[in-house]
Amino acid sequence: AICRESAAADGRYAAQRERWRPHLEALGAAAVGAPPLGGEEAAGGGYEGAAARLSEMQASPLPAVKVERICAAVRAVSTRESSADLLLPSLIYALMLSAVRAPHAECAFVLEFIHEDTDLHGATGYALATFQAAIEGCALLEQARARGPISPDLRRDLPRARAPTEGRRR
Repeated sequence: AICRESAAADGRYAAQRERWRPHLEALGAAAVGAPPLGGEEAAGGGYEGAAARLSEMQASPLPAVKVERICAAVRAVSTRESSADLLLPSLIYALMLSAVRAPHAECAFVLEFIHEDTDLHGATGYALATFQAAIEGCALLEQARARGPISPDLRRDLPRARAPTEGRRR
């Protein structure tokens, strides 16, 4: 059941990403309400670095490596001034820039097969929860687009996000 749900959601994601690509290229990070990253932040990888880390996630069959790539992507878009209000749109933008074809499946795989001793509290848990929220945020962008013209600051157009319903199952 998880595989069917992930496959369907990932199919919608792929189509949506192609529709959004011109918008993202035209407006850059502002398309999703993410701040511009430059200077000190760019040295940490910025959006391109985060997109590269997320893309690398697909190449590994190991859940622990996938988790590390997700954490690295979150670190790449984090700044001293980062809050959830800025981090989430930043990770959404990096996800849309990345070559990740099936983010729902990647996340479901990690949550299902991550080693039971992995500490999901602290930075690792926060990174995984933010990645889940970014995946859901991409779906909300499509809902906002369907309602009408998109403003340059999509945060105003997005409906309130719900907490992810699927957690770690054991």
